[in-house]
Amino acid sequence: MLLQLKLTGLWNAVRTGNRFGYGVVLLIGLAMVLGEWIGVHKALDFLDRYGEGIGFSIAKRFLEAGVVVLSAGVTFTSITTAISTVYLSDDLNFLLTQPISTLRVFGLKLLETFLSAAGVPALLTIPAILSIGAYFHAPGWYYLLSTWLILIVYMLPVAMGCLIAVLLMRFAPVGKVKEVATGMGVLLSAGLVYIIRALKPEALLKVTDPQQFDRLLAQFVGNEDTLMPPALAARALWDASQGHFNTAALGVSLISVVALWLAGFMAVVAYREGWIRGLEGTTRALNGKVLLASWGERLYGKLGSIGHILYKDLRLIMRDATQWSQLLVLVALVGVYLVSLSSYPLDGALGVPRFRNVIGFLQLVFQGFLVAGIGIRMAFPVISLEGYGFWLLQTAPVTYTRMVVGKFMGALIPMMAVSVVLAWQTAIILKLGEVMTIALWTVAISSTMVITALGVSLGAAFPRFRADNPSEIAMSPGGILYMVLSMVYVGLLAVIMARPASVIILQGKNVYWTTPEGLLLLGLIGIITVVVTVGSLWWGIRALDRLNQ
Repeated sequence: MLLQLKLTGLWNAVRTGNRFGYGVVLLIGLAMVLGEWIGVHKALDFLDRYGEGIGFSIAKRFLEAGVVVLSAGVTFTSITTAISTVYLSDDLNFLLTQPISTLRVFGLKLLETFLSAAGVPALLTIPAILSIGAYFHAPGWYYLLSTWLILIVYMLPVAMGCLIAVLLMRFAPVGKVKEVATGMGVLLSAGLVYIIRALKPEALLKVTDPQQFDRLLAQFVGNEDTLMPPALAARALWDASQGHFNTAALGVSLISVVALWLAGFMAVVAYREGWIRGLEGTTRALNGKVLLASWGERLYGKLGSIGHILYKDLRLIMRDATQWSQLLVLVALVGVYLVSLSSYPLDGALGVPRFRNVIGFLQLVFQGFLVAGIGIRMAFPVISLEGYGFWLLQTAPVTYTRMVVGKFMGALIPMMAVSVVLAWQTAIILKLGEVMTIALWTVAISSTMVITALGVSLGAAFPRFRADNPSEIAMSPGGILYMVLSMVYVGLLAVIMARPASVIILQGKNVYWTTPEGLLLLGLIGIITVVVTVGSLWWGIRALDRLNQ
């Protein structure tokens, strides 16, 4: 009955919403699935050229690493997402006061947590594994088994996150649950990062003699001592695509089912009590003193109403552990990125400038995708996070222009810091020349400004002020459209930067940006950046204006 209520609400939202917008999002989603399907087939065709099964062994290894990395990404946010969804959703005030089984309410919130934390990784993985099965003409049971394994392997960190959330809300100090959950999430994620690094994917590059390549690949793909459930699931998927059943699938399923059972058992025992303690922890004694503006508020106030919006958002972020914990996740992502980059064996034969520039161009593209992934949490939800308090901004002497620009500047500062640090350290670690270093900095600045503006504007055009919890905001048609447009823009920058990359990689020239062609290219990127950024913000302002007409 609870699930039927949610599905009815979703259907009503789609039926009464902008059908054209939903249609565009559906078409874009289908195009991405088709592109992923074709891409997997072409990648397998390319790897098959190595012969003797070496190429497919590489594909198997990278499938394992990909599932592990995506599972780690789910684990990064599983605990804080579980706290927000299972205990802080607005509809719990209604559900837990009704004659409804606590286990059923918890099951509904567990499903919502899975959709928020693992919905996107699951949607990205399922088309790929189905494409692998079609490529190898796998038996019919493969498609059922592979879908089940992907869902259950992503459900494992979600179930563990919900289990930890139940324990924390029941036994952690009142009022400190979010802080404790954030600390545990950081420690757990650090452990997973260490495990991911243990895979050592850079081992494929540690070769000084081309004749050693086959032996190195055999050694690399033969290492199957990793016993993590995501790695075991990936091996079971690959064996099933070849028509062989791997008993590791039973082990992964058993572990995930036990984790779900434990979470459900603890929910029956302590869920309602933990929710009540959470309510008690949110009450604070009123301060009867007249509070004057702090030095920070006076400092930001010099910027006018935009400064006041920036200071308000900063205070709200620092008060809420589920918000400022995202900054810790950003630091962790930057650390993982730079540690992995520094592991590249660039001191041997592969350390020639041409190879360094190739790696630099690949990092340029990956950096843009990383910024887009950060923006879905930092830029897209900023308007929707106002929630029911959005009416207060409407009654204040603040125009929509200042509101959108203020939100844009608040999200731009941390995202630009991350992007600039990545470009700076990448150039130093890879010892890149002037041409590729300038290209990295240009892409960092351009992609951050455009992706942040797209996030704020699409968040204004597709707001979710009534979301039960902040984790639901990103899982919306507007969030999907934002990710697609961000990746399209990153792809456009990659196409533009392919020209200077080809000049230094293929032609061996070390001078480009001071030439007329280089100056023209920089001017073109600058114009595109300004036009798309300003145009996106203007569209977001108009969207808010139409929303309140």
